[in-house]
Amino acid sequence: MKKLFLLLFVSFFAFTQAYSQTEKGNFMTFGSTHLNVNWKTGKVENKGMSSMDMPKRFSLDLIPAVGYFVTNNWAAGLAVDFRLKTSKNTYMKGNSEENYYPNKEHAIILAPFTRYYINVGHDKMMPFVEANFNIGWGNKKTETPDGDGNLVKTDDKTDIIGFGVSPGIAFFFNDHVSLDFGLYYQYESIKLDNALDTTHNNNNFGVNFGFSVYF
Repeated sequence: MKKLFLLLFVSFFAFTQAYSQTEKGNFMTFGSTHLNVNWKTGKVENKGMSSMDMPKRFSLDLIPAVGYFVTNNWAAGLAVDFRLKTSKNTYMKGNSEENYYPNKEHAIILAPFTRYYINVGHDKMMPFVEANFNIGWGNKKTETPDGDGNLVKTDDKTDIIGFGVSPGIAFFFNDHVSLDFGLYYQYESIKLDNALDTTHNNNNFGVNFGFSVYF
């Protein structure tokens, strides 16, 4: 019976202890990437207006971050999201086809985050859950054809606020480097500084990946 209790105690301690990478007082830095390429085919035609192909969309987020382990397995820190989005349409003006970029967006977003690692007793793998709050600023340029096929251009500043959650798994190469894979959900409210006070409310789902360094 004593041996059984000793075995249970040792097993519990092994399950709850932190890896050296995620111990209190350590720092971590990581980067993740969100990439989305959406190519659609088809054409939109409006009566009395020029015809347009369906838009081709591209978006890229590069997100470096640094965190500090305030307790074993629990880190808090700050990420910075450098964001670029474009979409490309073609439209007919007279007998010629012209390419144009109706949307060009860029933004810098500050994202305080917290991440908790779950020790499952495996020395090369740790699941984690991350949550963040986002606030950022950017710019959005659009070009839209009018009924005569002429482009109407807008250039608006944007204010961004949102939050997100991301469960994932860290695969450790050694005591200092891991490869992270995860899913993410991100809600954002993007307000345009224009005469209409336009607001876009977006729900985004996706996959992210990146490397983490612990020191």
